[in-house]
Amino acid sequence: MHSETFVFTDEAGLHTRPAASLVQLARTLKAEILLQRAGKSAPATNLIKLMGLGIVQGDEVTILAEGEDAADAVRQVRELFGVTHG
Repeated sequence: MHSETFVFTDEAGLHTRPAASLVQLARTLKAEILLQRAGKSAPATNLIKLMGLGIVQGDEVTILAEGEDAADAVRQVRELFGVTHG
């Protein structure tokens, strides 16, 4: 299991466009990817559940990935959201 926690910085929060980009990315990877916020989690392949997390600017979000390319999956999700550390 690989994970990384970061503060979500996009002023618009996790709205439809970046969530859809995450779904597309997640579907190309072998690892199972989850996003977690405030004790709730959603699979990165499910747009509706991702939107249900209600991620807004300033929220602490954790990327969790398990599987063959888990470390790379965390890195790619981090880059998608513009997180430069890690």
